[in-house]
Amino acid sequence: MEQVVNLFYAHAESTPTAFPNPVVVKVLRVSTTHALMHLQQLNYALTHPNHIANFLEPMTTEERALLEKEPPAASSLLPVNMTDLQKHPLTARLVHRLFRLSSSVLSTLICISRAYDVLLGEQEWPIQEAVIIPHSKVVPGEPASLGTLLKLENCTLDVLRSPVDCPAGQAIAPPASIKETPLDVREGSLTARKTLEMLLVYAVTQLAI
Repeated sequence: MEQVVNLFYAHAESTPTAFPNPVVVKVLRVSTTHALMHLQQLNYALTHPNHIANFLEPMTTEERALLEKEPPAASSLLPVNMTDLQKHPLTARLVHRLFRLSSSVLSTLICISRAYDVLLGEQEWPIQEAVIIPHSKVVPGEPASLGTLLKLENCTLDVLRSPVDCPAGQAIAPPASIKETPLDVREGSLTARKTLEMLLVYAVTQLAI
């Protein structure tokens, strides 16, 4: 999934602003619609991690052992809590991957909408790229709205506030296989910060347009 998102990002990044290929423009327009739907789904997953965790299926012996050690998940309606995630290493890794995917989706949307051109104000604003729904409602079956971005921003801030007193090298989750490294506070925080930055850039520029 991340590779597909990165492919669309590469297309958007390599498309010239002055004389874009009409075919590429149409492809990016369709990808924007799907990306906004995807972002809405990611918002639900990140704000209901325990619900998503119920669908986890171990793929390796190491993952099965970790899953068996996890205590029962709390209510799926509770917000993301880093302390709670430390007791659920597989869920913590899932949340980390979802934040990373959210950041990639947002980076692609920012690139397609030429958000940095809006911030710098050096070129004519791409009015046709004002695609975000400007209301506070969050409807899972609809594309992401401004409310979706705000909810995801609050979720990301909750994650960043949780490990304030934790050492940067403290492990959040052990490796799920011999190919992986432990997920620590530093890596988790950096991913969340990047996601928050992308959210703010996209939300502000969409409002400006």
